[in-house]
Amino acid sequence: SDPIQLANVQQTFNTHINNQTINLYDSKTLEKIPIESFDTIFSTNQLLVNQDVINCLIALRRLIVPNGLLLLLELVHIPLYFDLIFGFIDQWWSSSDDSNRTLNNIQQWTTLVEQIEGFSITESTINQNESTFIISQKTTSNEILQTLDERINQT
Repeated sequence: SDPIQLANVQQTFNTHINNQTINLYDSKTLEKIPIESFDTIFSTNQLLVNQDVINCLIALRRLIVPNGLLLLLELVHIPLYFDLIFGFIDQWWSSSDDSNRTLNNIQQWTTLVEQIEGFSITESTINQNESTFIISQKTTSNEILQTLDERINQT
């Protein structure tokens, strides 16, 4: 989120970039952001400590325009020493079920994204650092879009 790098990217690609940090735990903040207002959302290790990953993904989906991208970079194999490092953060322990605190493999992540509906394409890869990178594209199908919460609540 270096402002100079963002300015260079904007100039290189002749586009507008809005670098914004969104508090996924604050529903009041999320409600203030217009639905379908982002072409791309990039999230790095934010869902990892969220106690309600499904609703968090739905909230992110609501912010993406049809055909927009959700890019997720998340750890899949959490080393035990992370409890020492992140144990002071309330959200790290917020899940009532320790086995649900993290998703343990790339298949669990892609299945979860597919389950919430609204994404037509989901691709994923894992790197040597035990992180999974998931690219999901919001559908352009009107039939599916009309069934999503964000569209139903607009009327």
